[in-house]
Amino acid sequence: MKNGDPIRWFSMHQFLCEHYQHLSDKLEEYLISEINQFSNTINSLGQRSAREDLNSWALATLYPNTVRYSMFITLYKQFEYALTEACHELEKDHPNSEKLSDLKDKGIRRAHTYLHKVVGIEEPFEPASWQKIKDLNTLRNKIIHNDAIIKTNEKDHINIVKRINVWAPVIIKETRIVLCNNFIKHASQFLYKQTSYVAENLRTAGWE
Repeated sequence: MKNGDPIRWFSMHQFLCEHYQHLSDKLEEYLISEINQFSNTINSLGQRSAREDLNSWALATLYPNTVRYSMFITLYKQFEYALTEACHELEKDHPNSEKLSDLKDKGIRRAHTYLHKVVGIEEPFEPASWQKIKDLNTLRNKIIHNDAIIKTNEKDHINIVKRINVWAPVIIKETRIVLCNNFIKHASQFLYKQTSYVAENLRTAGWE
């Protein structure tokens, strides 16, 4: 009989991921509608000013990207939160082992180490998926700590964006990260699968 209940945190995360996917669909519909409505209003004037052109550009580029940044950061943070809280639950069944707070690193890397080193899960995530999670972590850090800027000489970060773009649409435009239409939906679906995978590993190891 296990004392901790880590699975509930993953179930909560999966529940939220499903809602994020729905919200993403609605958000993209709204963004397109708002951009088109503004464009139609400007076109109806017959003569466009430089200010109107600038506003139109901002609404079509800066506005949707900033909204997607916020959603992605929140989505990733909740994934990290679910992993951290699950590890705290697992500490109840490993009272004489290292605590999560004793380990180096932070966030997902520390949770990964705990699941492997303390709980004994050989591969908490599939190798290919773990690389994708680390890539998303780097992307998140670039958005938060570097104003979403990736310079042309940052080859490693450019390659990370290219890897993510294979499965979730993201590009670099004029040195700035651009989260494209449906990025949130793909990222949410991916993170949903990751908590499902960890939860199944824990069930196999005896947690319900």
